[in-house]
Amino acid sequence: MDSIKKINFDSWIFFLLSPFLTVFVHIFHIAKGSRVALNFFVVVMGLVGYIYVPTWTNDKTRYYERYEEFQNFNFQTFIDYLIVSKRPDFVYESLIYLFSFLGLNIQFLFLAVNTFCVYTIFKITDLITHYFISNKRFLCFLLIFFSFALQHLYSGIRFTFATCLFLWAIYLIDYEGKKGSGILLLVVTCLTHFSLLAFVVPFVIYRIGFKFNYKYIFIISLLFLVVPKEILAQYFSSLEVNEGYGNKVDAYVNGDDFATQNFANNVSSIIVYYIRNCWIYVAYIFLLYIKPPDKRLTQLLFLFLSFLNVFYAFPTIFSRYLIVCKFVFTIYLIYNYLEGKIDKVFKLFLFLFFLSFIVDVYVMRENWAETFTLESVLNIYTILSREVNLDSVIDNKP
Repeated sequence: MDSIKKINFDSWIFFLLSPFLTVFVHIFHIAKGSRVALNFFVVVMGLVGYIYVPTWTNDKTRYYERYEEFQNFNFQTFIDYLIVSKRPDFVYESLIYLFSFLGLNIQFLFLAVNTFCVYTIFKITDLITHYFISNKRFLCFLLIFFSFALQHLYSGIRFTFATCLFLWAIYLIDYEGKKGSGILLLVVTCLTHFSLLAFVVPFVIYRIGFKFNYKYIFIISLLFLVVPKEILAQYFSSLEVNEGYGNKVDAYVNGDDFATQNFANNVSSIIVYYIRNCWIYVAYIFLLYIKPPDKRLTQLLFLFLSFLNVFYAFPTIFSRYLIVCKFVFTIYLIYNYLEGKIDKVFKLFLFLFFLSFIVDVYVMRENWAETFTLESVLNIYTILSREVNLDSVIDNKP
């Protein structure tokens, strides 16, 4: 107990001295069992979002643009903006408007959201699996850390934010029995990112409790891995949806999305895509043979993956939805690992997650170079003094 208290005290000192330069000290303390060190590590990952410099094509650049645009809006103008843009998901936009209206630096919004997202994944995993009190905590910590899709965490913030709200809703309903709070969070999830409805629907099906083994639905869904994109595109294009989202759907399913363009112009993009996602193919095989100790979590995962596979032909949609499944699969893996059933398989997925993580780091190398300048990472004061705006964006446009 005294050693943990000393570790916790040291964590405070190291964080105040230099959150980034002493991050490996926090990791060492996490391995020793310090929850305080883990909390500081979570905040450090949030601070990365505070100083992260996006490129012009990143979603985060659009958030900076809206923040500046909203500075000229009053409340009625903002409501008119939501009506004209026909956005069913307005929660994150409203947060940007609130920060703009109050004159608060939007970087603090990124800090808050990124910290919340990282905290959510570590906390919910611990609440369900209790990994942190085990002697296997360090490998579990690494698996969770490597499960983050860095581009979506620091650039496509809104989807990751909505995903974390969704995970809290699942936890409240399925593990705490707090249906009212959980249902409210499901609504907020869809109002944050409407596309999460693709997972809310299967979760509702799962909660209705049909006496059915969803493994068979999962097996059938594997057929979508070979269904031609053209056939699916005809179906999705015929769906009647909101005009604004209809344009996005049309872009994704008809081959003009960003990922497909990269595939056409660059072989390395294809290699990067499959290295990032190689873990899911191994997961398919693993799930077909494992006898799970927790049927509840397994059935939910089978149902989520079944819906995910429907979008396999559309790389941008598939990669985004894969984030939700990866977090759930991470919890599933740790649960099985702590039961002592899958030691070798766990380490295989730890390696595959690490490969995906390293690819993310490499793809974002220009962003890291602009983000982690020496003068901005020395201590907490220089970090919070770092100003990032549209003028800072890489390859900024006039």
